[in-house]
Amino acid sequence: DFFFSHFPLFESHMNRLKSAIEKAMISCRKIAESSLRVQFYVSRLMEALGEFRGTIWNLYSVPRIAEPVWLTMMSSTLEKTQLCQRFLKEFTLLIEQINKNQFFAALLTAVLTYHLAWVPTVMPVDHPPIKAFSEKRTSQSVNTLAKTHPYNPLWAQLGDLYGAIGSPVRLTRTVVVGKQKDLVQRILYVLTYFLRCSELQENQLTWSGNHGEGDQVLNGSNITTALERGEVEESEYVVVTVR
Repeated sequence: DFFFSHFPLFESHMNRLKSAIEKAMISCRKIAESSLRVQFYVSRLMEALGEFRGTIWNLYSVPRIAEPVWLTMMSSTLEKTQLCQRFLKEFTLLIEQINKNQFFAALLTAVLTYHLAWVPTVMPVDHPPIKAFSEKRTSQSVNTLAKTHPYNPLWAQLGDLYGAIGSPVRLTRTVVVGKQKDLVQRILYVLTYFLRCSELQENQLTWSGNHGEGDQVLNGSNITTALERGEVEESEYVVVTVR
């Protein structure tokens, strides 16, 4: 479940690791002595691997809010009344406690200004499209990009969380810093109602095609392998596909 819900981050960190290995391969070719070349390559490789390992561990072990308000409300739960009562209680307590210097009002204003994923959630369903947008011609480069980079709901959800909506795209991250742990957790809990993103559901797909010649069948899965050209000259990758 964790791997599925954080797959875009795993993918980006894997690409960063791959890029670091390829840079190390290219850089070590400039060293004439073989022993120094291997030593340089291995040190760069282990450095990149250590950074990758630390990043994945931090991603997995960081504390998280168990029930974000907006996503929990959107899911098919039977405890919506209790959830709404708890949220309103926390919300009113924050307003009474920390809004004397307008901090909480300023925080909500900043969040709603830069994390714009809440906008589609409050638009009416029958809202007509903006005339200028509907009459705008589609770009050929966008169509080409859509073919090579198909829509990924996980990336879309991540874009919602970072406020990457609109053009030009701006990434936003809200950080709350404080000495009182309980108060910071309360603020973050309330913000999970305003920092909205789409809900994702995992669908199990089944493969009904015939096995090709040379394909391996393992535990009911159809496994195919193929060689793909790498970005580094004279390099190839083995791509394994499991259906």
